[in-house]
Amino acid sequence: FGLAFGAVLVGFGIIMYAYVPALQAYIIEQTSERNRSMVLGAYFFANMEGGGMLTPLVGFLIDHMGFYHGITIVSLGLLIVAVIFSIFLRHD
Repeated sequence: FGLAFGAVLVGFGIIMYAYVPALQAYIIEQTSERNRSMVLGAYFFANMEGGGMLTPLVGFLIDHMGFYHGITIVSLGLLIVAVIFSIFLRHD
């Protein structure tokens, strides 16, 4: 596909991870020292392994329950996880 295709892939890679340093700094700043390693560990785990774990789960749910119900269940699960870990953020 040539050089332009490679440039597009590099651009996507940069755009997809440009927010990471700011998000990590926010997590460190907003989380107490006591919970910081747990929240960062959950963030790194979800960021690196989340897609690999969710793909087979979503496929299984779609096969057995249909697209709408499968995506809804996974979305609600992710929302619950986000709410649980947001509790550990410090509120000033």
